[in-house]
Amino acid sequence: SYRNLLNKVEGIPATEDVGLQTVNELGEVLREANNLDTEWKIDDRVQYADETLLDCLVLSSASSVLKKCIEAVDVFTSTYEQSEFTNRIIQRIKAEDSEEFEPDNLLKLLEDARNIIPQVPD
Repeated sequence: SYRNLLNKVEGIPATEDVGLQTVNELGEVLREANNLDTEWKIDDRVQYADETLLDCLVLSSASSVLKKCIEAVDVFTSTYEQSEFTNRIIQRIKAEDSEEFEPDNLLKLLEDARNIIPQVPD
């Protein structure tokens, strides 16, 4: 029910330490709210206005927490180490029986690239 979802959102710690775990929790709450939303016809919503109000409260509360998550991310202080990123890719695609990176190993990235790039309809 929406009451349970509202309790979940309010139970998410509203501290300065918001991160990916918080965003994942919010995502789950919003998916559940969306599932509940699709179960109700518009005629039923008029009959049960309190559920509609709770739906709005869930979305509003989740938005407030999500806003805190976004504000907590400072892209100017986040570090990005190119060498670390490159080394992780090399470790992932190099042959298991070889310590050396072979150029042909780059072909292993093609399947991932196909999944990342959206399919464009004809």
